[in-house]
Amino acid sequence: MSNLAAGVQRTVASFMCSLVFAGLAHGDPYTTDWSATIATSEDDVISSIDVSSTGVVHIAGRTSGTLGSSSAGGIDAFVQQYSAGGTLNWTYQFGTSETEFTRDIVTDAAGLVYVVGYTEGALFGPNAGSKDAFVVVLDSLGNQIWADQFGNQNPDDCAGVAIDPSGSIYVSGTANGVLGQSAFGGYDCFVRKYDASGNVIWTRQMGSPATERASKLVVDANGSVYVSGWTDGSFGGPNNGVSFDYFLTKLHPNGQINWTVKEGSTAADYPRDIAFDSINSSILITGVTDGDLYGTNAGDSDVFIARYSLTGARVWDYQFGSPEDDSGVSVVEDSYRNIVLSGYTRGDLFSTSAGLHDLFVALIDSVTGSAIWSDQYGTASNENGGVIGIDQMNNIYAGWSNSPPLSFVSDSYIRTYLAEGVCYPDCDSSTTLSVFDYICFGNAYALQDPYADCDGDGDHDVFDYICFGNAYMSGCP
Repeated sequence: MSNLAAGVQRTVASFMCSLVFAGLAHGDPYTTDWSATIATSEDDVISSIDVSSTGVVHIAGRTSGTLGSSSAGGIDAFVQQYSAGGTLNWTYQFGTSETEFTRDIVTDAAGLVYVVGYTEGALFGPNAGSKDAFVVVLDSLGNQIWADQFGNQNPDDCAGVAIDPSGSIYVSGTANGVLGQSAFGGYDCFVRKYDASGNVIWTRQMGSPATERASKLVVDANGSVYVSGWTDGSFGGPNNGVSFDYFLTKLHPNGQINWTVKEGSTAADYPRDIAFDSINSSILITGVTDGDLYGTNAGDSDVFIARYSLTGARVWDYQFGSPEDDSGVSVVEDSYRNIVLSGYTRGDLFSTSAGLHDLFVALIDSVTGSAIWSDQYGTASNENGGVIGIDQMNNIYAGWSNSPPLSFVSDSYIRTYLAEGVCYPDCDSSTTLSVFDYICFGNAYALQDPYADCDGDGDHDVFDYICFGNAYMSGCP
């Protein structure tokens, strides 16, 4: 049985399990598994995806058709849950006669689903102006638990959502006006914290007299918040050019700003996604640059990836692209510290382009920046989006939308990439389950290795031993 990474092996020697983090994957570490199509006769677009440790998939998006029981009449938001085997469990479609967009989705260890976006109608309360932000929480069966719609008389939007270990909810977004604090002018970015019951704890509004927009955010185990975004103003320091720079801001659990790092080229630079690396306590950001941000631009817009320490120091970066339009869209990190990246390209980035925008999914070495494995996929239509999630076994789940040229109607798709030859309870990769796997798991647990977080709740506790025991009893395929 082959491992995902050649130099990342679990071996048993003298009844000890040694975890070595080095080297690259060998062969083709992934095979395609199940796929799904989300399609009505109208426009259907995936915006975000979340995958549990056991492979349960939740997607959020928008539709002009009827995916659930009924359409509200305009552009509706929707959430779908798929089993680990690809069966559609339920669809929750919600909206008004106006327009609703989803931006981000996340689930917690209890199976609750958190979705953010914006509405132009009275979705969860009266509309304060032209466009309001919203957050809605669903149970594991797709039933609404609570929701909040908020804003001012100008456009407001939610971009990201994250959960801390205590169950508090954090959302990021953009406000054009006062939202809990004084406005700085133009568009400001904000972070809002809720308790588990939906009560607002605090709102932090940040900005300059120019434009700031928030992207995604993550939260560490201590409740510190890291939010990314972009600005053409003085937020975080002087601008590096005449266009947008990107920033990373850390907030204290009480909402106070700890620090802001601002990065940019002389052209436009936008962050698209952010991820927390619990192994090395660092932050990953991916996005798109039109300039020479971390290297020489390949011709049009390039993909960039950057890693930051929790004190805001940039410790690693990489820029790459084709002569055409390329962008990073989504980033996660696997249990071997490889970077799993998705995005889109109009060129021959990893293979020959199909002609318009192609989707790509790639496994990137976190030291060299080279691609260990990649899949560039395209048709005669435009492939847009390219959001990804990853489960406990390092299986990859990609979601994207496809629209023909000169068409305003998209269909959406999910594709899964199975980590080849991996069986979770076979800790020592011997291809046979034995007592040595329990010894290996125990040593991984002692090292606080993410592999030993069997139930995926972010903690190492007795429930992980129970989870491993159940997986062991279930055996390997």
